[in-house]
Amino acid sequence: MLAALALAGPSGPTNDNTPTFTWEGTGATCAVDGADPTPCSSPVTLPPLVDGPHSFEVTAGGEREARTFRVDTVAPELTVDGPSFTAEDGADTTCAVGDAPATPCTSPWSPNLPNGSHALHVTATDAAGNATTRTRMVQVSVSDPETTITAGPSGDTEDAQPLFAFAGGASYVCTLDGVAVECGPSFQTPALNAGEHTLTVAARDAAGNVDPTPAQRTFRVVACQTGVTLGAVKIAAKCLADDGTGTLVTSGAIKLNGITLNPERQVRITPETRRIRIPGVQLKLGTIVLFRGNLDFTVPAEAKFRLATIDLTNHTRTDEGGDSEAALDLEGSDDSNVAGFPLKGLATLDLDNGATVLDANIELPEVFTDAEGKGLTGHLKLSADNEQGVRLDEAKVTAPLAFIGKLELHDLFVSFTDKGTGPVSSTCNTETPGLRWEGGASAIVVPVPGNLRLEDVGVGFADGALSHAEATWKPSGDGAALGGGVKVQKLSVSLCTGPPLVLAGRAALTALPGADGKPRLTIPDAGLKFTAGDPWTIRAEAPLANLNLGTPMEFKDLYVAVNSAGGVDFGGGVSFALDLKGNVVVGDLEAALRVDASLKGFFEGSKFNADLKATGCFGGTLTVGAPIPFSDICPQVDGVISSTGIAVCGGLVVGGHNLGRIGAGLKWGGPLEFMGSACDVGRWRVEKSAGAAAMGERTVRVPAGERAVLVAVEGADRAPQVTLSGRGTSVTTAAQPTGTTKTATAASFSSTAQRTTYIALRAPRGGRYTVRSSEPIRSVSAAPLLAPAKVRGALRDGVLRYRTDQPVKLIERGRGVNRVLGTVTGKGLMRFTPATGRGGTRRIEAIVERNGERRTLATYTAKGRAKPAKPSKVSVKHNVIRWSGKSQRYGVRVSVSDGRDLFFLTRGRTLRVPGIDRRAVSVRVVGLRADNTHGPAGTARSPKR
Repeated sequence: MLAALALAGPSGPTNDNTPTFTWEGTGATCAVDGADPTPCSSPVTLPPLVDGPHSFEVTAGGEREARTFRVDTVAPELTVDGPSFTAEDGADTTCAVGDAPATPCTSPWSPNLPNGSHALHVTATDAAGNATTRTRMVQVSVSDPETTITAGPSGDTEDAQPLFAFAGGASYVCTLDGVAVECGPSFQTPALNAGEHTLTVAARDAAGNVDPTPAQRTFRVVACQTGVTLGAVKIAAKCLADDGTGTLVTSGAIKLNGITLNPERQVRITPETRRIRIPGVQLKLGTIVLFRGNLDFTVPAEAKFRLATIDLTNHTRTDEGGDSEAALDLEGSDDSNVAGFPLKGLATLDLDNGATVLDANIELPEVFTDAEGKGLTGHLKLSADNEQGVRLDEAKVTAPLAFIGKLELHDLFVSFTDKGTGPVSSTCNTETPGLRWEGGASAIVVPVPGNLRLEDVGVGFADGALSHAEATWKPSGDGAALGGGVKVQKLSVSLCTGPPLVLAGRAALTALPGADGKPRLTIPDAGLKFTAGDPWTIRAEAPLANLNLGTPMEFKDLYVAVNSAGGVDFGGGVSFALDLKGNVVVGDLEAALRVDASLKGFFEGSKFNADLKATGCFGGTLTVGAPIPFSDICPQVDGVISSTGIAVCGGLVVGGHNLGRIGAGLKWGGPLEFMGSACDVGRWRVEKSAGAAAMGERTVRVPAGERAVLVAVEGADRAPQVTLSGRGTSVTTAAQPTGTTKTATAASFSSTAQRTTYIALRAPRGGRYTVRSSEPIRSVSAAPLLAPAKVRGALRDGVLRYRTDQPVKLIERGRGVNRVLGTVTGKGLMRFTPATGRGGTRRIEAIVERNGERRTLATYTAKGRAKPAKPSKVSVKHNVIRWSGKSQRYGVRVSVSDGRDLFFLTRGRTLRVPGIDRRAVSVRVVGLRADNTHGPAGTARSPKR
């Protein structure tokens, strides 16, 4: 409430020693510096006060308010020494020159001053408002700036708007022919008439001092013309000047029928004799460098004539004798290419009614090859003139067949697209420049079984590299087979060249054909990627897929991977529910189990298997005398989805009652089977490779001298109940798979996931023990606890022999091969056939399931798939090529002496190629496998023509 008086007056520093205070209210008393209060009324002006701290207090109507302040009437200290000064701490400083306004400044203070006498004023003002000013006189005497003209013509010039550059000042004062003009460090004149002109320029420094002796440049603009026409030749230049003899000369660049020429010396054109001399020229068509050298020719009367025939292979002109290399030097460092596509072979350069026509072969990007990976060419024709520049209106490349990796492109065509058509979408390159090529093909053929033929093909290139490619396909019937029971029904793709080459897009797929041939797995919309290699792979990924094996199921984020070695893997997420109803250990259960799991497995023909581990949620009623409802009890569950059926198990505790492992399973098309207290999914699992299993009696040797030995008994379908006896010991395991037994010398337990019963023996006597069971036994082994696994094996005559004291997974590994053979334990034999794939060294590894340890059991050398035989009796006569062989298809490369490299695919043994009968021809013929792998080449050459 103190603010109600609204006391006003000085607070803090002040240079007023008789301050005045005001407030609101009557009947007040005032006190100064803590003295006794006296009656007062607003306003109050205090008597003179000494310098120092003071206080003023006013009380009115029961309210009080006070102010503290400090009187300071002493001006601040200030010393000035040239550009430096020192002021009292806390004081603000301002500076001024002569009568100019003062501005804040700091020491040292060095303003830009012209020559002469100047008064410099420095003022210091303290917090109380006291000010001190000091003035110093300075005399400035510096050298005047020196002006230099650093660039610009002197004497005769063809440039009617010459450009000059200056140095020596912060700014410049210029006159042109006596008239003042604005100028900076550089100055370009306006368009000048022919004749003599004078430019004067004076430098001015930052202080405003001007050079009293300006620089001057006198030059003469010569009269010139900008073009001349002689028959079929049109020349454009910035200035063509008459040298006084009737010859037009220029030292700058010219355009001749659209060809850019940058001569090293003066160009001379004599209209009377029609002679043109261009020394030391670089001949360019747009950005295409053709050669460097001297051009000296006489223009004939005809409207069209050939200027040169150029061999782009050895950099010479073929239409003139003598040292043509010296006259026309196509240096290897020159970039002789058209918008990124290199020129090759012979090229002709014709002048035609003011235009230039270049006819040449163009080399396709290296991504396009024949079957052996060798490059291809196409035909190019382009023109240019002085008005429109280079026109690629006829630049079109065609090829009957080209390979990209092992993909076939049939009837390829590529045309130049002008810069005004908008941006190209790019799937492979990071940028797409303005100059580009667009085209297509009648089909892309993917070398899978049955050959996947994609149509409506479009391609685009930038800087000589593939920018994008796309294609679509919709087959008839139920689709094309990719292998492993997988078929594709529709496909749209884009292409990236790699390495490795990748074909990616969208597809619809089916898999897992049933007995009626109809697919049981349907993927309506998947991302698809074909990766070239040996083996090649096709991987499809889809957000949703449907599996129908009697009970419809929906997969999420599914993937299916197929390779040419015959392997098919898959994985993804699946959600489903199972009803559970039956008797458990403590009562009756009626519930539902909801599972949202991720899984990973394999396809093998019409069978498949995928194990799952997930969190399953139980909800329902447990009746133990009285019903106990429960919901959302979510333990870890394990299970399997296979071509046999589906089964899930998980531990469940309800209301303090441990129900053990419960679950359910069903075989496709059959009834649901409840499993209470002893749940095992082994009967629903499908293996890639199964070993022998038999009921009855087995023996196992227990090592002597060990502190503890673990005996493992693997069942065919589940963990078996067994009796182990020998050397004075007898142990019978629990009837329930999850049960345990324990004696002074032994203990037993089981693993439902591994379908194995384990018996731990304490300090057993070594020797032979007998294992008996009424259930199928797959294997029996014994090993010291925590001892390293003992795994041995050998491969001979197609039979893999193995001996292992622990369960191991056998895998065949090699370049492009990674195949699971199966899980085994103990001693056994396995028939072995190498997986299809590349040849070379492979190994068979055993992975110990207990700890993931890897052991190599055997190595061998796999034979690669046989390559096609070499074609024989290859010949070329006129335009017909013939050969002999037994391959189903052939790739034929035809290299022509004019620079063309062509490629053809045929099933016959005769090929007719138009337009080669008048040229020297080299031919290579290779046989092709279905996956486009080629064999050795048969070759032939035509007689030189």
